[in-house]
Amino acid sequence: MHSHRLQIKTILALAFFIGSGMLLIDVVLSVSSQKRLLTVEMDKAQVVVTLLADRLGQEKKMSPSFSEELAALAHQTRLDLVVLDDQGQARFHSRPGSSARLDLEQVTRRAVFGEAMTKGASGSSFGLLGRRHDYFLAAMPVPMGQELAGVGVALALAPLYQELLAGQRLIAIYFALNLAVLTFFAYHRLAGLLIKPLQLLARRAEEYQDDASFYFLSDRKGDDVSALSASLNRMLRRINTDRQKLQEMVVALEEANVSLIRAQQEVIQAEKLASVGRLSAGIAHEIGNPVGIVLGYLELLQQENLAPGERLDFIRRAIDEINRINTIIRQLLDLARSGDEEQGRVHLHELLTDMHHRLKDQPLLAVMTIVLDLRADNDAVEAIADKLRQVFLNIIMNAADAVQANGAEPAGLLTIATTTATASLQPGQAEVPVLVISCTDNGPGIATENVETLFDPFFTTKEPGKGTGLGLSVSYMIIDNAKGKITAARRPQGGTVFTVLLPLAAAETNKHPHGEK
Repeated sequence: MHSHRLQIKTILALAFFIGSGMLLIDVVLSVSSQKRLLTVEMDKAQVVVTLLADRLGQEKKMSPSFSEELAALAHQTRLDLVVLDDQGQARFHSRPGSSARLDLEQVTRRAVFGEAMTKGASGSSFGLLGRRHDYFLAAMPVPMGQELAGVGVALALAPLYQELLAGQRLIAIYFALNLAVLTFFAYHRLAGLLIKPLQLLARRAEEYQDDASFYFLSDRKGDDVSALSASLNRMLRRINTDRQKLQEMVVALEEANVSLIRAQQEVIQAEKLASVGRLSAGIAHEIGNPVGIVLGYLELLQQENLAPGERLDFIRRAIDEINRINTIIRQLLDLARSGDEEQGRVHLHELLTDMHHRLKDQPLLAVMTIVLDLRADNDAVEAIADKLRQVFLNIIMNAADAVQANGAEPAGLLTIATTTATASLQPGQAEVPVLVISCTDNGPGIATENVETLFDPFFTTKEPGKGTGLGLSVSYMIIDNAKGKITAARRPQGGTVFTVLLPLAAAETNKHPHGEK
């Protein structure tokens, strides 16, 4: 289909250029021929008017026989004749109704009064080659005349134009014939030189296969098509070489990817085993101690000489240890729970303000002052309110323990501040609007070596029996289920800052108390 379009376009282009050239040549030849013929006809008219002037000079006056002679001459030569007397009046006119009569008489009068040959033209119209005159006029004064003073002739140019038009019809026939023949031979030659080789290249390009043993070929040597074929062959060889290299790289990358996946799976499995080992060790440590204590109290209760008060004291202590085991198990269940509870819109400023109001009078927090600096203009997040309370309660209680361990100086202080920002909550994830909650205390600060393991299950820096090491692990799981992020860092000036990032639920403007204590 594309080949036929190329052929048609080529034939039309050749016909256009050949036809344009032939037409220009025809115009030049026609114009030059018309000028030559006009020159010949005008020379004939001038000769006729000169001879008539001499003849009138001999006659001296108009006689009937001379008038007949002039009429016969006008008929034979197809010329309009006019003879004027010495007063400028017409004494003879071969065609009184001619459209050129008045112009011819005017030119003849100028010749009489100017005593010289005068030429002019009459009538105007558009022809094949542009604007043209209908008549050529020539006049001469009569030498030695008495009654007769001048003679003029008008040569009609219409027959000349008709002959030229008839010639153009013949030229048009030759034009069409030559155009067809020249276009045919030009296309045949051009097709052999260019079109067919290009079609061959296009067909072989469409039929080319990756494993083809031949490329583009050309029967001729040293021409542009042959050079194009050689260039395409070199290009295809480079493509095949690059393809082979690419295939080898793909195979190598696939093997490397398989190796990486296998190594990743091994690392994940090792991490799982390590986590299970740490979790098992923590469970054994946290549960083993109270279980051993309970067994010791049970052995003591087997004694028969125990006083009733001692027996009740042993039972109470055993119950406390069992409750401790129950607390550890409950926190482990919270840590393992998938977080399928329904989430809702939570306004964090209201939640923090309510917690501050409820906790400020608790004896456990008497060692620390809590300052709220709630500056975020949007505090709405999608989460479970009770779970968020548990997160910030864990952070507050850890801060209270830290500042209490710091002693009386300086006074304990926990600042909870909120702002809005944009951040990426997961590696490779686009940045989204988030609510940033920073909890900063002035305690001794977490040790740098403990930052990486702070959120691991059963990790704690508290004394045995004062913490299970599950509070921050549960908090981490709650924030992760809310699509957020929690981090901890040691402040250079002392103290610890916990930063919680939660994605904003909507761009709302909420007005809540700021900077409450």
